[in-house]
Amino acid sequence: MVRETLQKHVQMMTELVSRDRNHPSVVMWSVANEPDSEHASAAAYFKHIIQHTRTLDPTRPVTFATFKSPDKEQAVQFVDVLMINRYYAWYTNTGQTDIIPVSLERDMLTWRRTFRKLILMSEYGCDAVAGMHSDPPYAFTEEFQSEYVSQYHGVFDRLRAARFFIGEQIWNFADFHTAQGVTRVDGNKKGVFTRQRQPKLVAYTLRARYLGIANTTRRFPLRLTQLARATAMPVGDAQQQQQAAQQAAQQQQRQPQQQPPPQQQPQPAVVSSEGEVEAMQLDDQDMTEEDELTAGELMKAAATLDLNLGLTADSPGGGVLDASGAESTLAGDAIAPTHVWMN
Repeated sequence: MVRETLQKHVQMMTELVSRDRNHPSVVMWSVANEPDSEHASAAAYFKHIIQHTRTLDPTRPVTFATFKSPDKEQAVQFVDVLMINRYYAWYTNTGQTDIIPVSLERDMLTWRRTFRKLILMSEYGCDAVAGMHSDPPYAFTEEFQSEYVSQYHGVFDRLRAARFFIGEQIWNFADFHTAQGVTRVDGNKKGVFTRQRQPKLVAYTLRARYLGIANTTRRFPLRLTQLARATAMPVGDAQQQQQAAQQAAQQQQRQPQQQPPPQQQPQPAVVSSEGEVEAMQLDDQDMTEEDELTAGELMKAAATLDLNLGLTADSPGGGVLDASGAESTLAGDAIAPTHVWMN
């Protein structure tokens, strides 16, 4: 049975990556959600699945969402990023939001110390029946849901400052229907919006949070600030640019040691005629607040880079388009592209 499941799992991941590899919104591949990763055979099973997924797309991280405890988890040792689902003060200790900060922070720090990986909170939240109110907040009221997520947010901010907590995903967008059960009040009510897409109180709590984050930080995850530097780099002969970079490095080494070292410049990105970046060595560790980008500047930089690399129909080279009008973002890509430029 395990062998058949593994074969089916491999097939499904192959189909998933083949279908969505060129989708711009895919930042990492998740191979499972809340599997039985404490089982004795979980390590061998998920090692195979994760390695297979990496061969399909070596450019993106591979992960899965776990709800197990770090001392019993067998499979996350193979992932690139830890995705963790937690519901403190909901399924256990229901309504006791005061336990969230201590329990959640201790839990996340234990994961970090055990596996030394970046952490993303892939699920958190609680149910709220639209129109149900209470003061003080009580379970299933809109006020409780708003207070509940706020307790999580305080911990998220402290962990984000420690530079290993990289993201949060509330569960979930909107209420949805489920089978009947004592934990379900006419379906799952964890939505930020109702089934009719009307906002609950928590929607405004989240809106204020996300706008606050956007307006108080200019640093983007996964070093997207490197993108602007790439747009300013020349497109030309690869060998000539490599020689120029080597000469600049040798000249810098010959300078007297007593002189302060000049400001290090990133090595030029060498773009061949086929539209491939041959070498790009960028680092934003020493970037100051003034060097970093706003969201608007980043979008402009991305568009410029697409033009330089020939990835748009308006680029000088005409882009890399196949006979059907679909565009492959990788030269010689064996996987058929999934997006088509629309006229």
